[in-house]
Amino acid sequence: MILEYEIYKKLYNFPIMAKITVMDQGCVVIIIGGSRTHTGTVSMYKNEIQLGIIQRKEHKDQYISEKWAKELSGEMNEIVTVLCGIHYENATKEMIGNILKCTDVMLEEIKGYLNKKESIV
Repeated sequence: MILEYEIYKKLYNFPIMAKITVMDQGCVVIIIGGSRTHTGTVSMYKNEIQLGIIQRKEHKDQYISEKWAKELSGEMNEIVTVLCGIHYENATKEMIGNILKCTDVMLEEIKGYLNKKESIV
């Protein structure tokens, strides 16, 4: 069975989107947004244990991708792979903090859907 979830938020006039695909074995997550979507970091965890990280130089998307992969893998007891690419031009520390808060809210929403095991796409 495949379940899919999508969540959209708007922050600083740009969307942030998370798309989650839950497969029979494992889960893939794409988190993108801001003024320029891209592939910044890919994180893979199983049962909260890091299996691997691929990160582009000078990108800090791992703070989101690692948190999502670690927490979701613990909830699901499966391998979770998260690709993250969120960019805001000239982001301040305050903006970065708000981006992290926004993605934390999105993560909690996803956990709620996973507990119900209902697709929302």
